[in-house]
Amino acid sequence: MKFVFIFLVALFLGLVYSCNNDSGNLTCEVTGCKAKFHCDMESKICVKDCTVEECAKIESFCSHLTKECEPWCKYEGCDRGLICDEKNNKCVSSCLDVGCRENEHCNKESKICEENCNLDSDCDENNNEVCDIETKSCVVRAQNPCTDDSQCPTGAVCNKKTGYCKGGCADLKCNEDEICNPDVPECVKPCNLGECNEGFHCDVESRFCKGNTTEYPNGPYGKNIGDIIENLSWDTVDGGKISLNNYYNIKKDTDFPRILILNEILLSDESDNASKVEAEALGNLYDGTLLEGKHRFEIFQGFIRRDGVIDAVDFIKNWKTTYNQKFPSVIDDFSLINEYNTTEGKSIPFKIIVNPENMEILDFIVGTNSELTILESKLRKYEKKVLCDKLDCESKGSYCIYKYSDGSARCN
Repeated sequence: MKFVFIFLVALFLGLVYSCNNDSGNLTCEVTGCKAKFHCDMESKICVKDCTVEECAKIESFCSHLTKECEPWCKYEGCDRGLICDEKNNKCVSSCLDVGCRENEHCNKESKICEENCNLDSDCDENNNEVCDIETKSCVVRAQNPCTDDSQCPTGAVCNKKTGYCKGGCADLKCNEDEICNPDVPECVKPCNLGECNEGFHCDVESRFCKGNTTEYPNGPYGKNIGDIIENLSWDTVDGGKISLNNYYNIKKDTDFPRILILNEILLSDESDNASKVEAEALGNLYDGTLLEGKHRFEIFQGFIRRDGVIDAVDFIKNWKTTYNQKFPSVIDDFSLINEYNTTEGKSIPFKIIVNPENMEILDFIVGTNSELTILESKLRKYEKKVLCDKLDCESKGSYCIYKYSDGSARCN
């Protein structure tokens, strides 16, 4: 009697193992399976390995890799231009090219025609499938379903039945180094300030190039502190256009940047060590003044080409890489920035500090400052001016408190 009991227990345990391999709610991914069984990746339970004889009955082959019956066309492959319809085990043309019959729709992912569904009962409800009325196709309901349009990317709408966002950026799969522009929509590489062509600016919030919505400030223009700087423009090394209008329009969309620095240096292999130290300090300043992922201080750099210099484009690229300069740089053959330099001999490096809100010239800095102490001192001064002027604390009977460390200001 004891032997019979042990046999029955062992038989019961074997059946349970082969059916669900629960093992205290552990899946077969954790516990593994016994001989001649394998772990089904969808159901997470142990299932019996296929045999040649069993697969032959349904006109398929037994895969040594998956240990499941697979369609012959998947094993043997299809002729060029055809794809394997695994469900019907035959090679067919892409439905994107030839279309589908009546009461069928084209699955854009598999490129195979599928029968239309009308009710959820037409789908595999055990696999949590529902019938998407819009596409007439069975889809697995989203694990984290959306409930309204506000949870979807811009331009997309929530399909409450399937739980997926549809349309716009929701239908695109961008590469890791790309983002979706909902205005188009299309996958694009995010822009940096100053990288967009003439007539466009890089929106700091979205990182897309957007058309300018405001004209550049009207003159009169001048070259002295307090004057409006002219809308200077340059050709970029990749054949595009860039102008100061790019930076002016940024201010209409965001509180950043507060200050624009136009830096002119000499394009030469013979740059002194102080210039190189300053170049690295500028790169660190640009990266080190981020607030909420945006730059408080924007930098634009022009290179004056010296006669007989090596390839200018390669020189600039190497310079930016060497000194970690991620801000835009151009070849300034006409010394447009240095034209504002009134010092004898027009010494360089030369910097113009500009208020992006109205393109007013705030100050000039001449010569090399390897630690950037002079520049940072002026940045503190003018960032405070820009922020406090907007708060207008005096009219409220208080005064402005400014913190350079986090770029904040408030009335007290």
